[in-house]
Amino acid sequence: MTNLMPRRHARAVAILIGLLALATLSPLAFAQPPAAATQPAPAAEPSLATDRRLVQRVPEAEHAELRLANRLIVVFRAAILPRRPKERVESALRRLDALVEDNLTGPVTTRTFAGATVLVVAGRDAFALVPDDVDEGGAEDLQALALSTAAQLELALAEAAEARTPRRLLVAGLRTLLATILLALALVALHRLHRLVTRRAFLAAQAGLARTRVGDGHIVRSSRLYDAVRRVARFIALAVAAFLIYAWLAYTLQLFPVTRPWGEALGGYLVATGKSLAWGAVLALPGLFTAAIIFLCARFAVRLVTLLFNAIEQDRLKVTALSGPRAAPTRRLVTTLIWLFAVVVAYPYLPGSNTEAFKGVSVFVGLVVSLGSSGIVSQYMSGFMLTYSDALAPGEYVRAGDVEGTVRSLGMLSTKIVTPRNEEVTIPNAVMIAGTTTNYSRRAAQGVLAPAVVTIGYDTPWRQVEAMLLLAASRTPGLRAVPAPEVWQTALADFYIEYTLLVCVDDPTARVVVLSRLHAEIQDAFNEHGVQIMSPHYVLDPKAAKVVPPSQWYPAPARRPDEGA
Repeated sequence: MTNLMPRRHARAVAILIGLLALATLSPLAFAQPPAAATQPAPAAEPSLATDRRLVQRVPEAEHAELRLANRLIVVFRAAILPRRPKERVESALRRLDALVEDNLTGPVTTRTFAGATVLVVAGRDAFALVPDDVDEGGAEDLQALALSTAAQLELALAEAAEARTPRRLLVAGLRTLLATILLALALVALHRLHRLVTRRAFLAAQAGLARTRVGDGHIVRSSRLYDAVRRVARFIALAVAAFLIYAWLAYTLQLFPVTRPWGEALGGYLVATGKSLAWGAVLALPGLFTAAIIFLCARFAVRLVTLLFNAIEQDRLKVTALSGPRAAPTRRLVTTLIWLFAVVVAYPYLPGSNTEAFKGVSVFVGLVVSLGSSGIVSQYMSGFMLTYSDALAPGEYVRAGDVEGTVRSLGMLSTKIVTPRNEEVTIPNAVMIAGTTTNYSRRAAQGVLAPAVVTIGYDTPWRQVEAMLLLAASRTPGLRAVPAPEVWQTALADFYIEYTLLVCVDDPTARVVVLSRLHAEIQDAFNEHGVQIMSPHYVLDPKAAKVVPPSQWYPAPARRPDEGA
């Protein structure tokens, strides 16, 4: 006859036969032998805790969860008497379903057999737990696992029986309907409250504008303040609505046995989060108190520094190194350093500063600042160089590159210059440092000479040209008599002579206007004496030499040396 039984089943049957034989012979094994006779040692009782032939731990992929009424009871991690964990779950569920059908839901007790713990429900064996079912990474043992499993099993059996009771399901449905109605009413009330708050904010802003007589409701609707209030109110309303829906969902899920574990998980998460936040806030109070003291001290130091530098700026306190335009940027620098020092000192006391998330955000912010602030740092350093090099100051008339005008402000990032055409030009400080800056106001008391250049041919007497240029300077208002105007012949070009008239402008801020008037007077003087302001260029040699004979050296308005002034 062919043996159709698998080898492992045959092995299991042999082990069971051995256990039965052991149970049959156990009275004889423990009986007292005669004193004169020598009895052999009794055979050891098989143990499910140590016998690897009966129990084997399986890989994690084969672990199986025992769930009843959607509630986790235990996780089987071992195979017993060739049943794999999945087969053990199926067998346990058949027994538990039979218990629920018979309306047997408790009490749940435990007993020990051959090194294993058997879960017993109302005197019936449900399933067994072995030491290999204990999580290796956990801190509990087999006894603790059995107690927790018994508690979960008793709760799951009661819920499974409840799920088969129509009356309880009807009551749960009615409670769900009532909770839903209450939720709808609460959401409607919340929506109306949100609209009321938004309307009150609009009316308050409109009333304020009406008192000031600067606008109406259209300005309020287009203002950013009203938009910000409306957004904040909407955010609060959405947050409250989300909380109400979350609470409703957790409550309704707990009303039905099948979904009760999900509701308990939602409610437990909400409660645990609230407790965690509350406890975290309590634990953070000492650190926050310390950080607050640090920032208060920093604020006190900043106020002292501000008072000191205000006195320096108003000349009530004389500090030579910080006087003038250096006071304001130095104050900003010192206050920035004080606040940075306060942040560094208070950082360890801030809540969450030791968490990995906080450290990650700090590293990310530092990386962003390092990569994106190179240009800003360059502008700041250039601003400090401009300030402490004493190159220019607000109110001074300067020329920076192609821009000429009065300095309106000297900031840490840029310099603002107002041109004579009333244009405000913003120049980055790095550009100011890289270029050349001419300050016309710094030496205005000693007199700063402004040039006016003309080019005249060689056939015009240079003495006459100088006299006409000095005549034009004497007619121009806004020029100082001391130092007196003078004419320089700055170049002898191929076809003409370059004359430069140097004059001293009385008010540097009116430099452009005064030079414009001087140019007009030069034209009038040259026209009066019949001299063309022209720079000749020749293609061929002229027929006559372009020279001035001595008899023509002193045409009007030039004077001979012996004639005097």
